[in-house]
Amino acid sequence: MSNGVPAVNSGEIGLASGLLGAGVGYVLAPKSYNLEDLLTVKADIFEKAVNTKYLANGTQKDKEAYNLIKSKRGQKNISELLKSPELENAYKLVRRYIPRARAQSAMLLGIVAGVAGALVNRLSAKDRG
Repeated sequence: MSNGVPAVNSGEIGLASGLLGAGVGYVLAPKSYNLEDLLTVKADIFEKAVNTKYLANGTQKDKEAYNLIKSKRGQKNISELLKSPELENAYKLVRRYIPRARAQSAMLLGIVAGVAGALVNRLSAKDRG
């Protein structure tokens, strides 16, 4: 501490960078889809929204739930479909195959930014003396 200015260490810089990176990662990541989104998005987005690679290893109930949602897509009475207990239960089974991109991106970018911030602070401290 010199001239009344508090010193900031590498850990604090890393923590602040990590928090900032996590926020940016959360904002920039694609959203996770709810049932209404799955019923109304375009076909190519629907196919990307559900990770069918993992669904292939799922139970028969999971596959039937996915096929039920897929068969109801594009219908006009979305508000009635959303009230259907059968469809809601199908979504609960399929939901685990929808990537939670926001949480994962926030964690990944937060860790990367935190490590980078700490390293940059550490290296610049060595250059100063």
